[in-house]
Amino acid sequence: RDDAAAERAYRRALDLQPDAVEPLQAFVRQQLRLGRPEVAAAELARLQQRLPTNAMVPKLAGEVEVVRGRHEAAAAAFDEAARRAP
Repeated sequence: RDDAAAERAYRRALDLQPDAVEPLQAFVRQQLRLGRPEVAAAELARLQQRLPTNAMVPKLAGEVEVVRGRHEAAAAAFDEAARRAP
């Protein structure tokens, strides 16, 4: 499997359609699988600026924080996701 090519494809898809959920989920989960939660968190922070009402961004941020062992931050992110999409 070619993780670098997949990452480029996810990033391109997000550039073309930043509110698309599928490439965002795939990118974040790929980064977590590769042991790179900081890369996933950075992309989510960037998208948060562009998509301040999108519920998927804080949901995925919560998943990243769980992996990082930051459970309070994860709970806050999940709460924000629920607030955005009750």
